[in-house]
Amino acid sequence: MADSMYQGGDGIQTGLELFDIEKTNIQAGWDWAERNLRQSSAAASLCSSYPDAGAYVLDLRLHPREKIRWLETAVAVARQLKDRGAEGRHLGNLGNAYKNLGDARKAIEYYQQALAIAREISDRRNEGAWLGNLGLAYADLGDARKAIENYQQALAISREIGDRRGEGNGLGNLGNAYKNLGDARKAIEYYDQALAISREIGDRRGEGNHSWNLGLEYEKAGDLERAADLMQVCVDYERKIGHPDAEKDAQRLDDILERLKMR
Repeated sequence: MADSMYQGGDGIQTGLELFDIEKTNIQAGWDWAERNLRQSSAAASLCSSYPDAGAYVLDLRLHPREKIRWLETAVAVARQLKDRGAEGRHLGNLGNAYKNLGDARKAIEYYQQALAIAREISDRRNEGAWLGNLGLAYADLGDARKAIENYQQALAISREIGDRRGEGNGLGNLGNAYKNLGDARKAIEYYDQALAISREIGDRRGEGNHSWNLGLEYEKAGDLERAADLMQVCVDYERKIGHPDAEKDAQRLDDILERLKMR
């Protein structure tokens, strides 16, 4: 429940607070399941379901290395249970954890394994998700061509299956790619589309990300007032959920506001 609340809308803070209240119990439950997974089918099942249930919220509440430990156990259990869908999700989330540690090449290995399983079992939603994440990892390696190729495939799948959140993420990723290529016009075009979708579906996390990226582009273009308005949306969101970048981004916003006062 905490994870589903955190994913978007007005329940983000409630979801995080619920997780924090139950964190001791969640950790105790995981420890029990991990200790007993070889003796109990119920414990083994919990080891696979725990990382799934907290796929989003755990990014903020577990260090990537601790999340890797959970996910490696979950992969082994999913294979034992012959649950290909869960195995693919855990492999993809392992990719996310390694990407968060800055190991893009290791992340790509896991994303490719997850993508192969998604295609094998005709899971179009996760096929699109892992293509998008592959694009992010290639972008980290400086390979803009491969990044854009993967983003475009992910975007096409999201539109095909009517996944508006995925569509917004794909558009935002394309905005990042064209920003990195120095094409500000295309970057703004994609960020605008992504932001519109996030607002339409009530995706507060996406709205914060796209607002920040769009604000950076307007800052570069010299439109500081518009940049500040957009970046404020992101800072407000980050402070609300206790994001680790909140105060760093707030300082960047304050610098822009100071420059506006001096005009």
